[in-house]
Amino acid sequence: MAFQHPNVKNAYIKHEGRFFAHPWRMVLVIETDLITNPQHPNFSAQALNDLVNAGQVYVAAQNRRIEDFEIIPISDRV
Repeated sequence: MAFQHPNVKNAYIKHEGRFFAHPWRMVLVIETDLITNPQHPNFSAQALNDLVNAGQVYVAAQNRRIEDFEIIPISDRV
């Protein structure tokens, strides 16, 4: 099941861990067009909160295969 949300531009799984150390962690990476900087004039706390909630629901539905998620903004890079 693919992660879908109106503000998601790309979503993929990355594997985190140290070489030869187990278990590896699977993390969902969510690239979004939302502004995540609260100081930005176009920041929407509600839209970001909706995305976070969608990420939490998706991770919970994966039966502990995916342990966490991270949100990466693609529109307000440094």
